[in-house]
Amino acid sequence: MIDFQAIKLLMAGRAGVYGLLADSLSEPMDVTDVYNLCKYLYDLTESVEVIDEEEEILQGFKGLALWHKNTEEIDQNWVNSKLKEEFYTIFDKNTGQISILFPNTENINDIYLKNSYNSGYNPAGLNEMFSFISHLCIETAKLDNIENVKEYTKLQLEFLNNHIMPYISAFCEALYEASPNYGIYQYIATIIHGFLMIDIATLKYF
Repeated sequence: MIDFQAIKLLMAGRAGVYGLLADSLSEPMDVTDVYNLCKYLYDLTESVEVIDEEEEILQGFKGLALWHKNTEEIDQNWVNSKLKEEFYTIFDKNTGQISILFPNTENINDIYLKNSYNSGYNPAGLNEMFSFISHLCIETAKLDNIENVKEYTKLQLEFLNNHIMPYISAFCEALYEASPNYGIYQYIATIIHGFLMIDIATLKYF
């Protein structure tokens, strides 16, 4: 028997992570955003039965969690100003995106429109694509029919494989290299890459 409650919780957690990662690539994070990302990552990784301690996702998560813990006793306005400063040393001030647009996105707006998603940024940017995946996760969590769940899950998997996975390593490497040493976006780059590796494997079970 299909445990729809477990599916709903998984999709809700994935929606949260993808949504927060999309936000982190769209505008400067603040301390609350970092806390929320840590919380969603913790909950989601706990729901996956076996994750090796050396997995990339855990290394990124531990680094981000330690960063957050170390800032708890510091003036939060100052911390937020440093986060904003880091964001604009990495991302284009005019577009709010790192200067990498993903290939193979000529018809991506058709996919967005077909699935009732309105693009708010550059449709070929990773932030927009992550936001779209978050949208699909939310829609999947509303379903109570296993065939529809499989259909939506297949759509997510195909979108990830066609539009994101072939180029994500280069993106994450560029993001990591563009970040200051021990800057928060080094952890974000590690988390993005590690999370996608696990997420792809998880979706294949459906």
